[in-house]
Parts: sequence; C-alpha cells; structure tokens
Amino acid sequence: MIDKFIKWLARILGVSLEPPFEIVDNLDVFVKDKLNSMLDGAKSFDIATGYFQISGWQAFADSVDAILKNGGKVRLLIGNVSREYLLPQTARFLLHLIKNPQIEARTIKPRLLHAKVFMAKTDDKLRLLFGSSNVTFGGIEANIELNTYEILDLDSKKAKSFIEWYEKLWQSAVPIDEELELEITLAGQKEAPIPITIEDPNKALFLSLLIKDLARVDLRDIGNFAPLKFQYVDAVAGVNRFFFQPGGKRGLMLAHEVGLGKTIISGMVLKHLIYHKHIKNALIVAPLSIIRQWMEDLRSKFDIQPVEITSRRLKGFVPEDFKVYIISYDLLRERIEDFHKNWNLIIVDESHFIRNSQTLRFKAVKELKSKFFLLLTATPMHNKIEDIATQLFLFVPEEIISKATKREISKVDRTKLFKTFIKRRFQKKELSEIIPERNVLPPEVITLSEKEKEIYEKLREFLSKNSQYYQIISRSIEHIAPFVKQRYLEEFISSKGAAIFALQNLKERINDAITRGFIEYNSGMLKKETEGLVADEIRSFIEDELEAQSTIETKRDEEGNLIVRLSIDEKIKEGLKSDIKFLDEIIKEIEIMDEFTKVKRIIKLIREIKPSKDKKIVVFVGFIKTGEKLVEILKNEGIKSGFFHGELEEAQRGKLIEKLWSKDEERIDVLVSTDAAYVGLNLQIADTIIHHDLSWNPMVVEQRVGRIHRIGQKREITSFSFLCKDTIDKRKHEILTGKLEEISTHLGMSYSVVLSEVAISSEIEKLMAQFELKEIDEEMLKDGLKKHITERKEIFELLEELPSEEAGILQIGFTNDLIENIENIIGEILKLGRKTFDFKFQPIMENQDFIVLDYEKNGKRIEELSTLKEKALLTIKPEEVQVWKESYKFDNLNPTYLGPFHPVVRKTTDLLIEQNFGKFWKKKITNGKETVSIYLLVPIKIKNPSAEIDTSIEILTPILYEIDRKEIEINAVKAYELACCGGKIECLNEKDTEILEKAKEELSRRMNTIKDKIRADIEKVRIEIEELALQRQRLEIKRKIEEKTKKLESLNREINRKRNSGLRYEKEMQEAKKLEEELEDLLKKLERVPESSLLIEFEEPQIAGGCIYIS
Repeated sequence: MIDKFIKWLARILGVSLEPPFEIVDNLDVFVKDKLNSMLDGAKSFDIATGYFQISGWQAFADSVDAILKNGGKVRLLIGNVSREYLLPQTARFLLHLIKNPQIEARTIKPRLLHAKVFMAKTDDKLRLLFGSSNVTFGGIEANIELNTYEILDLDSKKAKSFIEWYEKLWQSAVPIDEELELEITLAGQKEAPIPITIEDPNKALFLSLLIKDLARVDLRDIGNFAPLKFQYVDAVAGVNRFFFQPGGKRGLMLAHEVGLGKTIISGMVLKHLIYHKHIKNALIVAPLSIIRQWMEDLRSKFDIQPVEITSRRLKGFVPEDFKVYIISYDLLRERIEDFHKNWNLIIVDESHFIRNSQTLRFKAVKELKSKFFLLLTATPMHNKIEDIATQLFLFVPEEIISKATKREISKVDRTKLFKTFIKRRFQKKELSEIIPERNVLPPEVITLSEKEKEIYEKLREFLSKNSQYYQIISRSIEHIAPFVKQRYLEEFISSKGAAIFALQNLKERINDAITRGFIEYNSGMLKKETEGLVADEIRSFIEDELEAQSTIETKRDEEGNLIVRLSIDEKIKEGLKSDIKFLDEIIKEIEIMDEFTKVKRIIKLIREIKPSKDKKIVVFVGFIKTGEKLVEILKNEGIKSGFFHGELEEAQRGKLIEKLWSKDEERIDVLVSTDAAYVGLNLQIADTIIHHDLSWNPMVVEQRVGRIHRIGQKREITSFSFLCKDTIDKRKHEILTGKLEEISTHLGMSYSVVLSEVAISSEIEKLMAQFELKEIDEEMLKDGLKKHITERKEIFELLEELPSEEAGILQIGFTNDLIENIENIIGEILKLGRKTFDFKFQPIMENQDFIVLDYEKNGKRIEELSTLKEKALLTIKPEEVQVWKESYKFDNLNPTYLGPFHPVVRKTTDLLIEQNFGKFWKKKITNGKETVSIYLLVPIKIKNPSAEIDTSIEILTPILYEIDRKEIEINAVKAYELACCGGKIECLNEKDTEILEKAKEELSRRMNTIKDKIRADIEKVRIEIEELALQRQRLEIKRKIEEKTKKLESLNREINRKRNSGLRYEKEMQEAKKLEEELEDLLKKLERVPESSLLIEFEEPQIAGGCIYIS
C-alpha cells in the first residue's frame, strides 16, 4: 500500500523513482576513468568479463592494489581462457595474479560467459558498471562502448539481484588454478624464446641488422601494398623535409594529378614517422565526404587505427601518443576555439579548400601549429596565383611567398621557389606503362522526349526570369545564384525521381519563407540531393563567397551549414505564392510522365552489355534518387545490382564491395554509385564504367574512371557517357571542349592544362550557368572565358613547369645499395624464422611468386596471401586471387607484401638480434682476402630547435678491416656478400681475439672520419632542401643593405655640399644617423642568418657483432 502511494505521489509531482545513472562509452566518459573512481574506498571488487587482456587490467590496477592493501578481496570471472584467445604473456600474468590469496579467478565451462559487469562494494553501497566492455584495451578505452554506471543501496532490490546473479555464477564456475593451470602454463610457455641452433648465426645477425636498417631507409613496404617508384621517391622527400627543412614553419605540397596516389605517399610518410617514433601524433584535415575513405585506407593499407574526431569527442580532447586523428574542415571551423592546436604532423587533404584567406575555414587551419604540414591537392590553383600562395602560407616564410604573389621576384625565381615547396606529377607520364589503355568513348547525345523538352524549357524560364524566390536571391547573393539555380536543371535531366525530389524541396523552402516572413538559404541543402567531393566543393565555394561578402549577415545551423536570411514583405509573399503554383503544376506534369529518356537509355545499354559474374559494371550517378531508381529497375529485370552511397554504414559498404568481387549467387554484377565512391575505392574487378550523369569537372570524371582503371587492372576498360541534347550538360560540354580549346590555341597555351584548371574554376562555372539561364549571351560568354584565361596565363605556364624530375633518391646511410636485394634478404630471414617460432608457409602452386603464410598475431591465427616480390603485386589479377582463396582458404583478398615491417619478419629479426647481439665468429671461406667485418651501430640525434625537432636514428655502418693492409673501409655490399657466402662457422681462438682487438683499435682511431661521412650525407640532403629559403633571406638582406648604403652616400654628399655652402643640414644629419643605425641592424641580421638550423649530435657507437673471414 505504501509502495503504491509513493508511486502515485511521484507521478503527480513528476519525480522519477529510477536511480540516477550515467552513460560510460569511451567518448565523453572513459571506462578506465569510471573504474578508477568507483574503486576509491571500495571494500571488494567483483568482475565478470568475456575476455581479459593485461592492457585492460593495467588501466585500473593501481586502484585494485589499494583495495588489496586495505584487506579487500577481488574476484574475476573470465569467459574464455583457452589458448586460442589467451595470449601467453596474459596466461603468465593471471598465474601471477592468483598467487595473491586476496585475488581469485574462475571460468565458466562448458558454456561461454559473455557478460560484462563490474561491482564495487562499500559499507552500504553497490557501485555498478555493466554493459559491453570487456577487460581489454578496446573495452576499457579504445572502442566505442555502451555501459551504464549507477550507485545503488546495498539493500535495494536491484543491487541484491546483481549480487545474487554473480554469486550463482561464481559457485558454478571452475577455479583457474585447479582445472586450467596446465593449459595456461602450456600457453604461457608457447612463445618463450628458446635458444636455437643456427648453422650460420653470423649471417642471421647481419641480415637482421640489415633489415632493421632498411626499415629505416626503405619506405616501400610500410603498408600492405607495393608503392610505385615515384611514390617512394616523393615519400622519401617528405621524410627528408621533415628533418632537414629549415625554420619553424615547414612542409610540402603534393599537387599530383588525380589517380597518382597522394594518399599513399602521405600515408607512407605518416607511417614511417610514427613507426620510428619521430612524431607522437598526427592530424588529418579533410572534407567530410572522404573521411571514411581515409579511415579505411589507413586501416587496410598501413595497419593504422585512426580516430575520427566528432563533436562529442571534442570536450577536453587531448591527443594520445602515437595516435592518428581525422577531423573535417567543417567541424574544425566550428570548434577551433576548443580544439587542440599543437601537433607533430598535419596532413591537409584537398588543400584547395583553404585557398581563400578570408574564409573561416582557412583561418581555422591557420591557427593549427605543426612541426610539419603536408598538403594534398590535384588542383592547387583555381582563379589566381594567390590561391596557391594562401595554402603555402601554412609553412613557407611569409616574406618569401608574399614577394612571389606580388611579382616582386623574377619569373624564374618564382618557378624555382614553387618547385622547392611543391611536387607535381602527371598521370600520363607516371602510369602509361603500368596499366592498360582505356577506351573512353565520346559522349552519346540523347534527344529528350517532346514533353521533357517542354518542361525543361519551362523550368529554365522559371529559374532565370519568373521565380520571385530566385529574383530575391539573385539580387542579394548575386555571385552564387546562377550556380545554385543550375542544379535544378541538372537534376531534371538526370531522372524523374531526382527532378520531383529537388522541386518538392524547393517548394517546401518557399512555403517556409511565406510562413516565417524571410527567405532562408542553407548551404547544407545540397546534402539532401547529392553527395561526394564535388558536393563538398560546391558547398565550400558558396560558403566562401557568402563569408567574403561583409554586407550579408550569416550564421550556422547545428550541423555547421552556413545560413543566410533575406527579409521579405507582403508583396514578395504574393510573388512567392505564384512560385508555389508553378511548382505544383510542373510537379504534377512530371509525376504522370513515364520514366525519363536518359534512364531508359542507360538500362538498355546495361542489358546490351549483359553483366555477369565475369562482366562487372560500375554506373556513376549525380543524384541519390537517380541511383535508387536505377537499382530498382535493374532488380525488377533480374539483374544483380546494388546502390553504393554515403549514408551506408561501414559494414554495409564493405559487404557491397565484397559482393561486387564475388561470383556466387549473392553477388552483384552492376554497382550503381554516387560520387561518394569515386574517391579511394578499388573497383578494378569491373571493366566497364557508365557515367549516367557526366560531371562538368574533369577531375571527378578522372577519379571515377580511376576506380577501375588502376594498378591491378589487366583488361582494357570502356567508359560510356551521355549528354542530353539542348540542355545544360550538352552546352557545358560544348563550352569546355569547343570554345575553351579555341581560346587556348589562340593564346598559345596547352589546352589540357587549361582544361584541368579552368573547368573547376568557380568563375567559369558561374559563366556557364549564366549562359544556360540566358543571363548572358554567347558573345559575353566567350569574352568572359577569354578574359579569365588571359588573366591566369601565368598560372598555367607555372603548372606546366612544376612536374618533379628527380633522377635518384637522397637518403642517409650506407645500406641504400642493398635495397634492391630486399627480396633475397627477407627470404633468407624467413627460412631462419621457421626455426625460431611457430609459423608456416605454403607456396601457391599456380604462381610461385605467392605463398600462404600461417602465423599468430595478437593471439589469433592468421592465414594470409603474401609475396616477397613487389612487382607480383602489380601484375596479379583479382580473379586469380578469388580462385586461390577458395582453394587455399586464406583470409585476405589483397595480398600483403612481406617486407621489413611485416610482423613475421619483425618478430624473427628481433629474436635473432637478441640472441646474437655482441657476438663474434670466424668463418672459413674459399676465396678472398682475410678480413674482419664489424657491424657498427652509430646513434645520432637530429635537432631542429626552430621546428622543435628532437629525435634519434641509428645507422648501421658495416666496417671492413683488411688484416694484411690494416685499413678500414665502410662497405655494406661487401659485408653482405661475405655474410652470405658459404663456409664453416667457428668460435674465436686467442689469435683471432688479438686480430679483432687490432681492428677495433683502428676503428676507434677512424671514428671521427666515419662520423664526418655520415654528417656529409646529411648535409647533401639538407643543402638541397634549404638552399633557396636561406639564400633568399640573405639576398633580401643584402639588397636592403645596398639600397640603404647608396642612400647614405647620397645624403653624405648633400651634407658636404650644404656644409661647404654654409647652409643648415640638421635634417640630413638626423636622417643619415637613422640610416646608419638601420644598416648596423641589417649587418647583424646578415651575420645571424644561419647556415642551417639543423644540429647533429653523435652518441656512443655500439658494436653489434661481427666475423673474421679467413681463407
């Protein structure tokens, strides 16, 4: 009765009787923090967990120790303790834990415990955390979890229920120390390093040291792929610039054409710097539409687990060590005040998004501080040379770059300056010999039905002249209005569904304006209708223009989209009602029509191609509704198809691509996709691409084709595209392929360069839209194009001169010449590795370049298709891999490269070095001079105070000492040949030890010469990078000194003249004194301009081992 009364009273008063609880999800609140706080003052602690890792336990181990010191008890219920899931070191750790009588651990058999509960008791409370988190690193802090935390009275019904549940399981559980000790002990022993007998331990040691050194030098294998030579060259350049570029603001822009792997190159730089701990953190800033692809690429290609920064993560956000974070431009712009600003490395993808220095987007990125910036863009300049200068302001000294944009330095010097900070490559040159030809058919012109033509003209007339809504927008935001209006024409010719959806959205916005008394333009409206990088480009252009117009008041919605509000009066409202009437009529006309002509033609073409498990097609659409309709029709006709778009979850995306590659009954043969898929996906299983909506942006078309016409494609690909006669896309195509080429030829310029840059120019896009909307005539269009191109002629000439022409690779160290032997070196290590720990490999009988590698990683068995040969990865056919996968049962579709960074290679080399470090042997060889080979490791610290660079590298320096001549040389190739030659290995005798000591003495005498050689190699790399920047500073100071000296001489002559004439000269004397002071300051500055901001410090060298070779 009392309970009912309390519930009634609570309901009347609106009071909840539920105990307060908190969400703990590793986003806003981390599990590790909550566990540590709930254990404070606790008397006992009970845990139920499906899986257990040491890293998870250590997150709250100190708090557990406090309970034990106060006499408390801890109980662990663990779900899976089998050797399959329990790492050996974890087994040993558990055995150590349960030696403490205050800690008990049990497991459930035979059923698997999958529950996750943490219960800490005080005298009168139960602190309860339960949900999805295991006692693992992922559950405690890395993964997004869902747990609830609450504090209950011990005598409450809920607390008693949880305690009873735990006690019941505990009583039925099996003590680990009784039933499972043998299995845990066996598992714990499994990876214990057992000394092994190797026929040639000298060879094992040298090859292991060599691989470690090549892992420092060679960037080609730091991911699950084999980069191309030019990608490797550019990645090495990026790493070298990180260390040796002068000044505190440093960086590099990769401005390669699309399809050349800017993401691959930047990923190689990132992985190298993080792997060797040269940096502690990195930030990637990118458009929202390609963040997911960055996440997938870093995981799949580089084994990096990036963290996406969302608005929820920003509260109190501080980057963790050796983590990579990704944030969108939009979120960074909105939350820059709260955002962590100091980073070790920042990669700015699609950096042309910050080409306008007046926008909030640029200002937000400019506030970030980094030891090094890496900018990625295929289109560094859009409208003016200042576009590229604005981006370079992030790391190029302003006094240098400002002179380039103000034309204060010569054209030759300006080109040299840009070449110093920009690397640019063209696809035609770099990929022509690697992938087969593409058959890009000229666009097929489609004639619309009479009804479609009629409605198209009505809509064009409405948008250009009759719409009250767009008359207001055109008057207020004139520069972007044509750009926005043309979207409706593009959607109309795409499909019936896209047209209706777009016009209904417009109608809703106009209705809303009538109701609220103002027109609201929201830049985010594009997200409802289209997606991908182009949509991001359009939105960024619109926002940039609006932000730059100081007369227009703007604000942003919760999603960060820019909003403009334009007031309207009653008269305008009446005009808007006419707009509504027109839209109602035109929507009704469209609704009763058959499907549009273009959709019918695309479906007909797909039928003619006859897609199948061996003939896959990718269809790109510009609008979401078009994609949905195409898939609906294809499925109704029995054609296996799927729709790829940006709203799909990651698992759905992966499953869809897997189905495209599959040949079973669940496969898809036609992938319809928005431009959310044109960046980053590998679709080379297909050999046909159809552009349902042909983009006006050649970069987009190139990216689309690049999804299937890429490395790994063995067949000629065919590309179909379509234009609708007498519509916007046909007229744009005519402008870009006709008028633009005519003007370029007339001006003596390269049409291909002009097209690639001008076609994505906002100014050109505006002209084309105005022409389609009949706001300008053909003559005005032509004049506008010519004016735009003429003004930018210097840009186009500069872009043609920028391509990189490196003949070789600058790198520090002595093992560079052995990079080409990497396959043989690692092959030998793998043979040795089979004797050191548990892994197996099985050759692919159909192709001897590939093996199936079976090994253990993080407690799990991995079976993967691998190869030692880089070129094999470039020639393998996806269909072959699919067949082998069914026969050999490996896990991966993309073969891995067995390079120095592979876990099997790393584990083997670590163990061989550990067992043999510091040892010397004697080997009898048949030919050659008697020689001592010493494996010297020279640690150096590299410091660049202005950039806060302070890191260490270790250089393998193979020393050869000829016993007869008593001379020393550095020769890695000879040391390698000696280590690999046949011969009997013996221990050193007394005479051998004397010879070795003499070699060490000579080495000690020559140590400074060796250090000088290393320093010279560093100088060679450094000088090339910093030459222009430091030279420019000196020349600028010298120029000022010369000007002021001439002015001072002129003043002194004037002073002498006036003195001799008896005239007053106090003013001239004051000016001369000021000039003398300025000259003195400039001379001091000239003395202070450093030859280099780089400091090199040698630490104590170590001898890792060696061998005496005798005949």
